[in-house]
Amino acid sequence: MTAIPVNNLSATDKNTPMLNGDWTLEALCAQTDPEVFFPEQSDNSHDYKIAKAICQRCPVIDLCREATLRAEGGLSRTSRFGMFAAMTPAQRAELAWQRGYGASEDVPDTICVEGKIA
Repeated sequence: MTAIPVNNLSATDKNTPMLNGDWTLEALCAQTDPEVFFPEQSDNSHDYKIAKAICQRCPVIDLCREATLRAEGGLSRTSRFGMFAAMTPAQRAELAWQRGYGASEDVPDTICVEGKIA
């Protein structure tokens, strides 16, 4: 499978993919037990290890990230759940904040870039 590119979409762009779009048919998570993506401890990276590995191989990871950010809108870090696009709720809240559409209470103490603290 090859990745489907997303060209500079933002969470407020009317062309941003939706979580229920046709692209989801190619998502690897659709072929996996959903419990893998929603562990009990919602932000423990060890709990997300299997889900992250699946997401990282997914051909629609970029579409998933954009659709998820759009669907979550301005939700706070504590209102986000599950692994989407190989990102934990905290990572998605951070990305939303960096892009200017995260909740105001999500201002990070540290900046996380490409999964590493900068």
